[in-house]
Amino acid sequence: AALRERLGSFTADSLFARITDDQVATKDNLAKFLDELPQPGSEDGRKASGIPGLPGEQAATALLSVASEDKGLTPQGLKGLLQERLVCVRRVIATESGDGTSKEIGSVEAGEIVELLARSKDADGAVRIQCVLTRTGETAWVTVRGAGRTSADFGPLTVPSGRVQSILSHVEGVCARCGELAQDAEQKAVMCADQHGKPQQQGPLADVRSKLLQLKMKANVHHMKMDNLRKRVNSAKTALLQKWDEAQSKAREAQLREDIERQVREATEAVETAEERATAVLDGVKAGKVFKMKEDELVASLADMQQQAGDAMQNLSEAKAITSKILGSAETAKGSATSGLISDKRVTLMKLMSRITSMERKCKTATEVVKTAQSQAQRKLEVQIRCALRTAVQRSEQSYDDIFERFAEEQTDGSKVLSEAQIGALLASLSDVEAEQRKWQTVLMTFAPEGTNVLHRQDLAEALQDFRQCTKSVAITGSSKLESAKTIRKMEPGEFLEVFEIPPEGEVEPTPAGAGDAGQALSRVRGRALRDGAVGWVTTSGNKGTVYLQTAKKPYMRCMQEVVMRTSLEDSSSQEVVKLQPGQVGELMEGPSEKTDRPELILQGKACKDGAEGWFALRTLEGLENAATSQTLYVCRSAIALTDVFDIHKCGIVRKIATGEVLEMITEEDTDDVALEEKTNSGGETPEMSRRHFRAISDGSTGWVTVRGSQGTVYLEASTSHYMLMERVPLHKGRHPQGGADAGNGQAVVRQLEPGEAFEASGSPQEGKQQLPVVSLRLRSVDSLESGWVSWTKSSADPLQLCK
Repeated sequence: AALRERLGSFTADSLFARITDDQVATKDNLAKFLDELPQPGSEDGRKASGIPGLPGEQAATALLSVASEDKGLTPQGLKGLLQERLVCVRRVIATESGDGTSKEIGSVEAGEIVELLARSKDADGAVRIQCVLTRTGETAWVTVRGAGRTSADFGPLTVPSGRVQSILSHVEGVCARCGELAQDAEQKAVMCADQHGKPQQQGPLADVRSKLLQLKMKANVHHMKMDNLRKRVNSAKTALLQKWDEAQSKAREAQLREDIERQVREATEAVETAEERATAVLDGVKAGKVFKMKEDELVASLADMQQQAGDAMQNLSEAKAITSKILGSAETAKGSATSGLISDKRVTLMKLMSRITSMERKCKTATEVVKTAQSQAQRKLEVQIRCALRTAVQRSEQSYDDIFERFAEEQTDGSKVLSEAQIGALLASLSDVEAEQRKWQTVLMTFAPEGTNVLHRQDLAEALQDFRQCTKSVAITGSSKLESAKTIRKMEPGEFLEVFEIPPEGEVEPTPAGAGDAGQALSRVRGRALRDGAVGWVTTSGNKGTVYLQTAKKPYMRCMQEVVMRTSLEDSSSQEVVKLQPGQVGELMEGPSEKTDRPELILQGKACKDGAEGWFALRTLEGLENAATSQTLYVCRSAIALTDVFDIHKCGIVRKIATGEVLEMITEEDTDDVALEEKTNSGGETPEMSRRHFRAISDGSTGWVTVRGSQGTVYLEASTSHYMLMERVPLHKGRHPQGGADAGNGQAVVRQLEPGEAFEASGSPQEGKQQLPVVSLRLRSVDSLESGWVSWTKSSADPLQLCK
């Protein structure tokens, strides 16, 4: 139907010539032609082609089946396909010509097939057609629809049917009419009986009855003959259909075998092509020559190798899909008549799958090697280009802010950007080498926001500044030479370093002897630590692959709550620069650094004056020292007398000094009328007795006391546990933080310790209150470009967080 609809002015012969130039059109010729067949209404076949819902290969198979031709379609077969066929639904008379008076030449029974040749319509409205009777090949005229009738005696043929079916339908029709004739004759013979229902023996009715019975007998004989003929035709039809099915089965098997052979060939070719490409990639990686090129050449070569590796992997994937499909067909066909055809190739297919899997594994490894090398070479080249660009900017003695302000143009919304033209002008101001400018511009444009070709201030800063983040503690040194370098300080994990200088590859320092694998190079850079501005050289990676600094983006801080930027870090009341609101972002210029003041120190003991016990703050959180150890305080270790004068032979006893009593030595600054003397032995080397002038802490009594006797006995010993009060401070009953009384904790004030009092500690000083660290950093607002200091006491919720 599709062919007849699209035939137009073409004849069957001219249409066959379009399908093929050979004598027989193959299935592939038909499939290609049907796929390209223009659909009705398309202009020059450009809008749509093919048969809707039916692929060309399936349509070709159906046409060959209808034409009953296995090997191909002949011109005669095409003519038969294009010939419109009708099926008779009611018996009609066939005549020689189209007029109503022409001679009858037979009949067309219900179910018979005719091929339409011509169509005509009489004056009375009857529709007649000239046709070829399929069963005999004769040409005849039949009435399709009689005058005044709405139903037709012929209808379109909807299922494939041939000559045998037409013969069978005609025989069945004649057989049925013979049966009807015999039955009709019998009924009329019965009507010739007398009034009592008995056959008349004489008279006209008896003669009529006799002739009717003879007619019935003849009709029965013809019915029997036609029925036998129907059975023979039906048997012939069954045999023909069986032969046709066998032929179709053989044709399908042959086609299947051909398809399998073709698919195996395609799979083999695909595998060989994929192996060839994969082998080329593997050979390139093994040779390693490409990795010795310069960076710009290396990047291009590795890109080509990456493309080749991708193509090879695609080829392997396609070959695997083809082979898997055929193997799937083999699994589906298990137990069917065609299973042997596919199973014959199963071993071949399994070997192909094994080759594909092995090559895929090797190709993936090679792809990863190439990808890694390409990524490293690309990064290295980019680093070199960016270093050259930063060097050019440094030579120009301009900051990136100066450069941006000089070349940026203002947008309608008030923001400033660098277009490609301005970037070109910027680079031209830094270098007059066009090749260098092109490289710089290519790298710079990679920092443009996605989908745009302009650079904002932050984009330019990201491109011109190189930041590294510390991953492992490493020293900042004053020299690039590690052996002779002096350590400035240690960088801690999380710190940022702004890189100023990266030595050329040929100038990288080898590992010092004894510091690891001798001869391997250390990677070092010079830069500024953002935490405190320290400038020096830092090792980025060690000789054994240890990474100390990793590449990082320019650090920005996001406000989580309102913060105030001030002009000074030291003065919390300094002028306010700007307030940053939650969500606003600032560029990290310096910091963050943490500062923690010394903790409060508290001391337990008793006052020497009255023995009052308790705790007091030896050092406050603000750093105020309330007391200090004294070198003038002595403790009595053995009872001794306090005398009024130095001379032991002329002195009088003031009072007795008990063991454990504390005395304060009166120095030369305390008295001018008493000289300190020691009596020595005859040799003049070792003092026989040592006496000093003291004041008793308990009652203020003064006098002379022997510190060490002539026999070496120690009476007084310098104290290491006594402190002298320098400030007025409360003595608390219990361990107490800095400040006044805290009755709620049962730590009431015993009394106030006065300056000049002595206090005996019962142990070492202990830490009291710990002050929280103060975090400080310097920011520049991205919105207003104003900079200032921000500080806060470190807590669980920081007001600023590093942007990810």
